Amino acid sequence: MIQLLVEIAHFFKTERTYFYLFVVMMCTYVAIFAVRHQIHTSVLTDRQTVSQDELNLVHIPQTPEEIQNKFSSKVSPSKIFRWSVYLFAGAIFLGLWFNTVDLWRWAAHKEMFPAPFPLQKRVAVWGIAEVVKVTLFFFASSLCLNIFFSVFAFLFTAQSNPPLFLVQTLFLDLAAIFFMIWSVRKYGAGWKELVGSFAVRDRSPRAAPVGRSFERHRAVGAVLLLREVWIGIRTYFVILPIFILMLILLVWTANAFSYEPPPHPLVVVFLEKKELSPWVIFYGLMLACILGPLVEELFFRGFFYPALRKYFGITASMVVTASLFAGVHESIFSFLPIFFLGLVLAYLYEKRHNIMSCISLHVLHNAIFIGYFFLVKDVMLK
Repeated sequence: MIQLLVEIAHFFKTERTYFYLFVVMMCTYVAIFAVRHQIHTSVLTDRQTVSQDELNLVHIPQTPEEIQNKFSSKVSPSKIFRWSVYLFAGAIFLGLWFNTVDLWRWAAHKEMFPAPFPLQKRVAVWGIAEVVKVTLFFFASSLCLNIFFSVFAFLFTAQSNPPLFLVQTLFLDLAAIFFMIWSVRKYGAGWKELVGSFAVRDRSPRAAPVGRSFERHRAVGAVLLLREVWIGIRTYFVILPIFILMLILLVWTANAFSYEPPPHPLVVVFLEKKELSPWVIFYGLMLACILGPLVEELFFRGFFYPALRKYFGITASMVVTASLFAGVHESIFSFLPIFFLGLVLAYLYEKRHNIMSCISLHVLHNAIFIGYFFLVKDVMLK
């Protein structure tokens, strides 16, 4: 911890430009937070006279009584909804079965995810200074894009299609990938070091001929990639019952304290009562289910965690990265489930030494919850 703080202090001392950028950004974000807090307070005051129809959003039932009243007023749920419930129940039972198998393997002192080849554990050649640089560049880009799109929305009051924040998210995701690759290139690293790889070596006596070595290497790589994707999917089924239990407890606690968490901006778009363009839906799904998980796994597991592990070790690095991973989602209500998900993703990366299994788990998680909101919209609007 002391070494980490000393290195950060030395970085800001030697790199004055980044220090001034940090100070300017902090002052700007404090001012923005103060203005948003003032606006939020005035909106809460005015919201008491605004009906749900005026908000043009689908109301999601929070209490069991609301859910029962909603379903009692329906003639019958759609086939898509019924099959989704069946699939979700099957996923829960499959997760319980995988938990049973893993507990048996753990009791028998067996490896839960045996690797067909020796895994090559990668040590990050970059340090915390590069993480600080990328973080500063990312937030500076976010600030500039916020200002640009705010001015754009002020000048052009017509409704944009797709929503501006979706375009802004795309630019930020691409910028984050660029900054990470740019920061590690001076160490001779690249995107492969961020993703992680295997030590794929054929040590068997039946080595492939030289002319076919490339084709065989590609075939082995494809098999390993599919294996990592399956491990990520299987791990998500394992944690799904625990994750659902945590959400149930959170909803119960929120209802007990009469707390209604604010929805995510993307969820607000999906739950609008008006018909959305298919391109907007496709664009939002690609951001939420593909590009978003890819960028988050590249940063938190492929870039940040290996650098932090050099200072804190495995356990502390897992906790720190999971905490920041939950914090950037800006939701106190869902902090604990996302923190738990971050711990699982960091553990999976530590075991597999690459992020492909983490990406597949993250993609499946986002796809399931986005599908849930579409089902809620389909049921509530009938």
